[in-house]
Formats: sequence, C-alpha cells, structure tokens
Amino acid sequence: MPTAAAAAAMPRSSAPAESPMTSSTPSTTTTTTATTAGKKKSRRPKENPFLQQELPACYPVVTINVAIAFLFGLGCLLIPIGAIALFASNSIVEVVSRYDDACLTRFPPNSSSTTCELYLSIPKTMHKPIYIYYELDNFYQNHRRYVSSYSRDELLGLSVSRDSRERSCRPQDVVRGVDGNPIQPLTPIIPCGLIAWSRFNDSFSFGFSRGMISESSSPLNVIKEGISWISDREKFSNTPFVESEGNESESARIERRFDGATLREDEDLMVWMRISPFSKFRKLWGKLDRTLREGDKLQVNISNQYNSYGFNGNKKLVLSTSGWLGGANLFLAAAYLVTGAFCLSASVCFLFLRWLFPRNFGEESNLSWNWLRAANDGVTEVIMFG
Repeated sequence: MPTAAAAAAMPRSSAPAESPMTSSTPSTTTTTTATTAGKKKSRRPKENPFLQQELPACYPVVTINVAIAFLFGLGCLLIPIGAIALFASNSIVEVVSRYDDACLTRFPPNSSSTTCELYLSIPKTMHKPIYIYYELDNFYQNHRRYVSSYSRDELLGLSVSRDSRERSCRPQDVVRGVDGNPIQPLTPIIPCGLIAWSRFNDSFSFGFSRGMISESSSPLNVIKEGISWISDREKFSNTPFVESEGNESESARIERRFDGATLREDEDLMVWMRISPFSKFRKLWGKLDRTLREGDKLQVNISNQYNSYGFNGNKKLVLSTSGWLGGANLFLAAAYLVTGAFCLSASVCFLFLRWLFPRNFGEESNLSWNWLRAANDGVTEVIMFG
C-alpha cells in the first residue's frame, strides 16, 4: 500500500481524461464565442481630424496688455449704452396712484356701492398711446399650487372628464355653496381653477377736462382690444363662460360679470392668466388713444370689486407712455452702467499693477518652481563658500 509521501510524489494529470465521444466531437461553444468576438463592433471613432479633435485651432495667449485693452474697450462700449438706456427710461412719463386705501369705504360690507372716484393730474405731456396698468403687490402668482390650477384642454375647447377637472382645478372645478360642497345638479366652472377664479375684476372709466375737474368733463374711450399677446390668444377657444357663485366669501370676494362673453373675447382674462414670477407686478388693462398735455386733469371712476384687503395687498392705477425700449426700466440702464464702470476700474487697476510690478512676458524666472530652485541654489552657495 503506497504511503502518503509516495502519493504526493506521483505526477498528476493537468486535465481529466476525456471520453472517446467528447474527444471526437468539436467544441460548439468555443466556435460560437470566437465568432461573436470577431463580429464585435469597435467603439473607436473613425480616423478623421474632426472626430479625433485634430482640427486647426487658435490658442490666443491673454497677456496683461491684452486684458487691459479688452476691459477698457468693453467699459467704453457699455457705459454709453447704459447712458442711452437711462435717457430712454427717463423719457417715459408715468402717473402712479394707489387707490385701495381711498376706496376702502366703497367695498363690501362697508358699503353697498363699490364705486369711488380718483383724480389724477398729468405732470408732463404724455403722447399717445397711453397704456393703463393695474399694479398689485403681496400677491404670489408663482405659488406651485396656484400655477398648476387650470385645465389646458378646457381652455382649448377640448373635452375634459370630470376626474381630470377635479384633479387640475379643485376646489374651483364646479359651482359650490358657501359651505364648500358642490351644488346639485353639478355645474362646471368655465374656466376652472384658482387662476381664473382669482382674476382681477376692478374696472375704470375716465373723464377728461382742461384745468379744473368739473361735471362736464368729457369721457375718454378706453381701447380693450389688442392688450393680450398673440401667444395668449392661441391658448383660448370660443368657449362660453359659466358664472361662479362659490367665490362670494369674506376672504376673497370677487364678483364675476362676464355678460355672455367667450374665453377668446376676454383679453383681460388672458392677461391675468399670464403668470407673474414676482409678488409685485403690473398687468395691462387698456389703452388711451389720446395725447394728454401737462396740467390736464383726469377723473377716474373705479369699481372697487377686487378684494386685496384679505391678503394685505395694495392696488395701484398706472398710466404710462412707451418708448423704443418699452416702458420705464432702470434695471437695464443700471446693469450696463455698473458693468461698464467695473470693466474700466479693472483695466485701470491692472495698468497700475503692470507699471508697479513690471515683468517680461515668458520670463521663466518668475515661475514658482524656479523660485524654489533659486532658493536652493542660494543655500548651497552659502554652505560651500560661506
């Protein structure tokens, strides 16, 4: 019987012996793998200058002189543009008057009448057309729930299921009572959603006179057509309104008076449904096609229906002219002027540093690793010859 040492000394076969059937049949698996490996698509880009990123290129070297010249030229370009924008903005004539505090006594339940009067004096000549805006603040149209509270298909006149309307527009999807429950039979609100439900519905009428306000002041015709954008009108169809009675609450009292109009005919609604990104915003209400001279007086009769008191908001009436840059916008002019002044200041600062610490372009002794080498050489010299 062989011992353990003899068994360990015996040579071992590197692989088990194959049966005659296995040795006589070629390996199908090996052949398939080799074929697949041969057909594997290469992911290497083609050999051309574009794919290999070998196209001729320009590598500008920005020296201190180039940087000074560029900043100085940019500043000289931006400052005149800012001055022109500032002049254009200052040429706009605006008349802004807050009326929510003056009309507080003419708002339910303080009074059964919502009509109040506002008197405006024109400080400078305002050439036609004169744009009429209303301004609100502390009203956040950009709230996520508010922004999504409408039905796009409904505005386009498409068929909308009850479940879809409820998901998109609840609680302003159907007419509800003061308790918040739907009134039977169910009557859909068109357009549904919080945006349309909270629309601004104060109205204004204007009387004009030369000099003092009198009862014989002549009325001014307000143009309401064309105050919306073309892109706004494309989102609405000729769908009739359905009056909502569920918004007569103390927190947000809004009286709807659509007078049988359709969605596409109500440009005030289109302007309102164009969401503002800020809590303070202006929206176009109408236009006056008449030039007003300095000293002219306007009597404005206001129907104070929109409840801004519930959210501590302010309401203002704005009359404004327009220029080649649009309305008054000091931000654009300030941006150009500040940027131009910064570029000029930076160029002067770099020029002073260039004069104070001159250096030749491409001088290798100014490189950081050469500083260390020079310091080491100095230490060696001190040790050898010190």
